Amino acid sequence: MPTMPTDDKPAECTPEIKLIEESLSDHYLKPGSPWGFVVYRVAYGDGTDAKWSRLLRILAKDVEDDLILHRKMETMGLRHQLVLMDNRERFEGMTTHDVQKHFRSWVADELEVWLANRRSPEEMNEIRTGKKSSTKISVDMLLGTRYNICVYVDDSCLDSLDNKFPGPMIKLVWKDWVPQEPMEEEEIDTEMPPDIDVGWTDLSVHEYNWMYGILCEYNNRYDEYCIAAQRLGI
Repeated sequence: MPTMPTDDKPAECTPEIKLIEESLSDHYLKPGSPWGFVVYRVAYGDGTDAKWSRLLRILAKDVEDDLILHRKMETMGLRHQLVLMDNRERFEGMTTHDVQKHFRSWVADELEVWLANRRSPEEMNEIRTGKKSSTKISVDMLLGTRYNICVYVDDSCLDSLDNKFPGPMIKLVWKDWVPQEPMEEEEIDTEMPPDIDVGWTDLSVHEYNWMYGILCEYNNRYDEYCIAAQRLGI
């Protein structure tokens, strides 16, 4: 349990908490829509069950600590729903690209339930397949982190739980990842291989809820996710 400030007032809300809170009143979604990451487990070897359970406790505590510190548990805690993709027959050994495909389908099904207004079959098919129009932004891209970024847990993540530095790590996967194309010559990173298509980035588990908030904002995603993915996912 986090320690409250001595004057018994809640800590001032961080920009990231405010972004999560704003996402809960998104006009594209029905009232009461949930928030929280979808988490894919793809590692099922010996000894991984205990590590998986331990990781989930760490992630849940990160959310709980933030909400208690900012006195948002009553308003935001009840709507936090972690979605666990934990099925050995279906997910063992899945690559990040496999997860992207499954996650896109899950998002389309979930939005059929939670979108305030029905979208055209064409737009829903774009969401499901990832084959987006080049002339317009589909509704899912404007929504919060839950419908765009998922967590990917493989052996390297589970094996990192006892790391002292940089500490336990997870991976984030953006369902609509495409590598950036530099617009200006001076933006080109000469140390970066030209044909990177990794689609994932590392994240410290201690930044889990903070990054969820950051990624709620569409305009933050390339800065906070894609550039890191290109650098870390080689």
